[in-house]
Amino acid sequence: MLHKLTGLHCPGCGGTRCVVRLSHGDLAGAMAMNPLVVLYLLGLVAWLAYGARQESAGKPAPGLPSWTGWLLGGGVLAFGVLRNLPWWPFTLLAPHA
Repeated sequence: MLHKLTGLHCPGCGGTRCVVRLSHGDLAGAMAMNPLVVLYLLGLVAWLAYGARQESAGKPAPGLPSWTGWLLGGGVLAFGVLRNLPWWPFTLLAPHA
């Protein structure tokens, strides 16, 4: 809706298409839709794998630091601004069909 009303791309624009393309194994297509979703999902998978490894070694699973929410939120905000800049290479951040 934001794009239809303002012409701007929100940070989540292309997120669903990105996940669909990832589920079909199309990493390049997913990156073309929303690179932030790909990067955040890779980080989540890495964190879960690390936690599973810790648990299997009999150690407690790691918690997230208190600043994680601020870092993720700041990343979303910065991505939302950068993907709407009209210059290359920022134009690559907008969803490409």
